[in-house]
Amino acid sequence: MKVIDARSGREVKIGDTIDWGDGEQITLLDVDPGLFSASAIVRITHRDHSKSVLEPSGESTEIVGYYNDGRVEAVQSPLLRVVKPGPLVTIVREIPLQVKWTHPRFFFQHVAFIAS
Repeated sequence: MKVIDARSGREVKIGDTIDWGDGEQITLLDVDPGLFSASAIVRITHRDHSKSVLEPSGESTEIVGYYNDGRVEAVQSPLLRVVKPGPLVTIVREIPLQVKWTHPRFFFQHVAFIAS
């Protein structure tokens, strides 16, 4: 079974790491293939955006609310910018793979996609 990273379109083998930039990456550790479904054990390193430090940018945007009774309300809301991005977090987990059989022209290859 071929495993392909859906974001980059690159074939991934066990032990391969795909770097998404800014320190974020995914490593394929193991694959449990099946006829119509499959899963993979992956190590994912990503930013924890909930711990990012934000501050007002000095600009604002208008948010408009529409109500069922016909009222319209507009509120000015400040735009925020990231001062310090959140820390990189690494987790190992099992994820489902999307399994497809290719067209007969491609000899019915068994392909699984990592939904990144």
